[in-house]
Amino acid sequence: MSGRVLLAEDDGELRRLLASALFARGYDVVECVNGRELARCIDRVLAGEVGWSVDLIVSDIRMPGFSGLEVVEALRGNGERTRVVLMTAFADDGTQQAARSLGVLLLDKPFELEQLFALLTSPG
Repeated sequence: MSGRVLLAEDDGELRRLLASALFARGYDVVECVNGRELARCIDRVLAGEVGWSVDLIVSDIRMPGFSGLEVVEALRGNGERTRVVLMTAFADDGTQQAARSLGVLLLDKPFELEQLFALLTSPG
């Protein structure tokens, strides 16, 4: 599988590692440094300003600006069903329930890259 991924992670080292791994698997990766940048990028894509679409969003939950959950809530509120994987080291019951209600996949940090790729290639 390949496609365009919006990757949002405020930890620069982890973001670069994930971007490199996704690129090596054939994905085009657009990196966002925080939730505010992710929201702006999504808005530009939906408005047709960038001339490309997004196949997948991989985002941390806790980031400056907006959380990954807040961005996905806004996305879903606009009727968009783009596939989303949210990453977190703080998956309490409320976070897990919110992720499920938004139809996103949740990946607990720390994780192995193969766990991420298994989610990306799984149906649904």
